[in-house]
Amino acid sequence: MAGPRQLLIHYLADCMLPHHEDALERFENAWRSERKPAIASVLRDVKAGASEPTQRALAIELVKVDLEYRWRVAQARGRKSALKLEAYATRLPILGTVAELPLDLIAEEYRVRRRFGDAPQMEEYFARFIHPRAELAAALEAVDTELAEERVPLAVATPRAPRLLRRAVDPQAPLYYGDYVLKRQIGSGGLCRVYAGVQLSLRKEVAIKVLRRQFWNSPDAVGRFLREAQIVALLPREGIVGIHGLGRLPRGGYFMVMDLVDGLDFRALKTSGQIHESQAAEIVATAAEIVGRVHAAGYVHGDIKPANLLLEYGGRVQLTDFGFARQLGAAEVPGQEWILGGTPAFLAPELASGFSPPASPAIDVFGLGAVLLWLLTGRAVHEQCNVGDLQRSLHESTWDARVCERMPTAVPSPLVDICRRCLARDPKHRPALDEVATQCRQSAPLANRSGA
Repeated sequence: MAGPRQLLIHYLADCMLPHHEDALERFENAWRSERKPAIASVLRDVKAGASEPTQRALAIELVKVDLEYRWRVAQARGRKSALKLEAYATRLPILGTVAELPLDLIAEEYRVRRRFGDAPQMEEYFARFIHPRAELAAALEAVDTELAEERVPLAVATPRAPRLLRRAVDPQAPLYYGDYVLKRQIGSGGLCRVYAGVQLSLRKEVAIKVLRRQFWNSPDAVGRFLREAQIVALLPREGIVGIHGLGRLPRGGYFMVMDLVDGLDFRALKTSGQIHESQAAEIVATAAEIVGRVHAAGYVHGDIKPANLLLEYGGRVQLTDFGFARQLGAAEVPGQEWILGGTPAFLAPELASGFSPPASPAIDVFGLGAVLLWLLTGRAVHEQCNVGDLQRSLHESTWDARVCERMPTAVPSPLVDICRRCLARDPKHRPALDEVATQCRQSAPLANRSGA
């Protein structure tokens, strides 16, 4: 069985390239604007420079999006069927044979058919796919459970949960799940899903972060989820997405209720249109001040990236997702080495070096530099898709030069300089947060004049 360290490495190695994430977002936007995009065309556009496993990972995610929209359209038009996975496997060789389709993709077809289609039964899936019956049943049962919790009507009864999970309320998590209605999913990660919802008793819109069912019996995953909630509760509210409390799902597992931010994350902000250098400098300066308050409270965020920084439509910057947060100076805990990590495209070099250093403010400074680089160029600091390639790139002597070469010529040199210094390979060479905020703000007027 793989240990925590191996699980982290496997997770990082399986991530898609940043420009593949952009392709996925463009694909979904095409469906939203009622244009029917072609998966094969998207794959041809992004094929260059990507390994076959990375291409396949993108193809699987594209199929998931395509399935949902095709079955939505079929339901709206009164049809009882749409494409199934066998058709995708025939049209897209990169997926492999039907026998090679991953369980999460099979579960996604089951999910969209339960929502918008013909109420399939599990026996149909046992007949269509040769995957181990117990694994397939568990994947489909997890879908039924999630849909029941979202109050989607089901054609068959949801199987009873294990007895140890049937407590409605836990002393550590007193919020009552029945007081909340989930409206739509607004975010998803390896450990959790995030929904926009309503708290009925207060008639208030909230965000509800739910631990995925497969982790309900994992002490490490549950511990990390609870630790995130506890850390956020201790932090100052200014600039940080606040938490209202913890609760238990009816059949087990945990959820946390948080503020619902009306705005966009920095990644969506960049992909939705151009951000001027002066705006990028100002919002990173504000983000540096928020991160400084986290450090002053005794914690390191550990996963600063564009998707974890939100810009409200009113102009306020908000920091979220403390799943990798650690106490300042904390070293790795035996059996919990995987907690100190982050997203590969924005990972500090010391976290990709094969060992876990003590949690340091320099980790978050690197993240801010990576966010600034993203806002100025639309490119991630690491464009490798796995940890091995990332580690090899860190041994190249041209690291600093490669950061500068990506910058548009119009970006003022002080802004290029602070970005380069934040992204230094050696944590000792990175600036302090107050210097990041000051130099970004001083660069903002220069950037504004350069674009005038």
